Amino acid sequence: MGEYIKPNSIIHGDSREILRQIAPDSVACSIWSPPYHVGKEYEAGMSYEDWLGLLQTVVSLHTPIIYIFWKPGITVVDRDRLTKEEWVNWGSRAVWSFPSVRANDDHEAKFPLELPRRIIRLLTTPEDVVLDCFVGSGTTAVAAILEGRQYIGIDIEEKYVEMSRKACRRTLESMNGEQQLQLF
Repeated sequence: MGEYIKPNSIIHGDSREILRQIAPDSVACSIWSPPYHVGKEYEAGMSYEDWLGLLQTVVSLHTPIIYIFWKPGITVVDRDRLTKEEWVNWGSRAVWSFPSVRANDDHEAKFPLELPRRIIRLLTTPEDVVLDCFVGSGTTAVAAILEGRQYIGIDIEEKYVEMSRKACRRTLESMNGEQQLQLF
């Protein structure tokens, strides 16, 4: 294979094709929310069989990652990554609680930023690569940036690719541009 996708990229394309362009063993954690097949605008024209095939292919391209999507034997839940208060409040519990997204005004299926931030902080180390194969509004990529990790985001919808890139730019600008953003 030629060149692999560089970290800190949001890519427009089909995850079933793009995932094959990511360097093997380069992703530390994969956090994503796939299409739900419940009639969202971005699912128009997708049959149940198409949807099932999409999920089966994307999941199969993640091996050897295990669900909650981290690599076995490599990932360590390190209590030192959290403050004492964070460990007590959410690191040691089996159930997390935080508010949902209040306004899905620009994307139909946002999830709270705190969800990927916690997973990223618990299961990765700084500079690790976090993957979101249905990047949508960019929440996972933004969480990766905020936690000092690299990211790769993929979406088949051009409008969501642009939305994610803008969210990453805004985050980096608010952090005084501490990282360089490479956008394809």
